[in-house]
Amino acid sequence: MTAKMSSFTIQMDSEIKNELREVCDKEGYKLNKFIEKAVKNELTRRQLQDDYLTYANYMANEKATAVNLDEFAESIGVKAKKAHKGKL
Repeated sequence: MTAKMSSFTIQMDSEIKNELREVCDKEGYKLNKFIEKAVKNELTRRQLQDDYLTYANYMANEKATAVNLDEFAESIGVKAKKAHKGKL
């Protein structure tokens, strides 16, 4: 499946632009692909950071009060389905 392409215009410091262009020319990158990859990497980094903060908050504040789902289901008389090991 081919991604739908769209234009995106930005303004940046001309020194950074020139340095970026030099790097892309020297290393054989297309400028748009280089920027696209950098943006994807930054979005991924931010998502991972957010996930880590959520996990750290859970470990610090919520783990002690968390309830095992299987035990809870059993306590209210619901038969919990067991997941297959190694499969979702």
